[in-house]
Amino acid sequence: MRAVLLLDGLVVVAVVFCAFRVGVVASTPGQHGDRYPDAQSTYFSRPSITQETEQESYDEWANRMGREYRQHKEKQKKYYSGGVSDGTRDKCQHHEKDHTKASHHSKRKAGDEEALSEERRKMQKRYRHEEDKNKRLALKKNNYETNYHDVLQDKSGQKLGFHDIPWPCEDNIENVVEVLFCDLPEILDPGLRKYLREQQVRWHPDKFMQCFSDRLAPESTEQVLERVKAISQAVNSRVETVLSKTKQC
Repeated sequence: MRAVLLLDGLVVVAVVFCAFRVGVVASTPGQHGDRYPDAQSTYFSRPSITQETEQESYDEWANRMGREYRQHKEKQKKYYSGGVSDGTRDKCQHHEKDHTKASHHSKRKAGDEEALSEERRKMQKRYRHEEDKNKRLALKKNNYETNYHDVLQDKSGQKLGFHDIPWPCEDNIENVVEVLFCDLPEILDPGLRKYLREQQVRWHPDKFMQCFSDRLAPESTEQVLERVKAISQAVNSRVETVLSKTKQC
């Protein structure tokens, strides 16, 4: 900024000096006009300079030039300090605002797309996890049904301990119920009604003891019966929930 102001000052000084020289030449025609009679008409006949010289004195002209220079310098000072905004500055600021706005919009759009992609990845992960979970539960249920019928058909007379019982799983009761009801249809059709009834009968303590009482090891009977009662209560509760939520055919 200082360099610009210094350059403007030098330009004004040069203009003043040239004007002074012009005034001297115009006021002493005898020195050059006699020797070069056509020089003045050729080089100093522009109306603006002649009229300006006739209308104001050199001092007045110099004062005016100095005043205009100071005004110009003050305007530049305010412009570079941000105090004045001319058309060029307004255009630059407007361009900067548009660029900033576009940049923010681009970043926001990129952020939204990244958030959407992240949410999509999470959903896919949850879906795969749920799918894998359902497959594991279905496999456990299939193994449970196979083992249950194998034990019923066994005629060896071997006594059954707690771990010999074909439990749906040996985890907590909630997991047992989850295995039993992992693949139920949403519509309450006759097949679903039959399955629900079979599970209620199978895990009823009295019905269970009718099937296995003679085959249970004496030291395991109490432990087995406690677990059967817990499963029966959980199954009955889940059946009521399923019946209230499923649609009638």
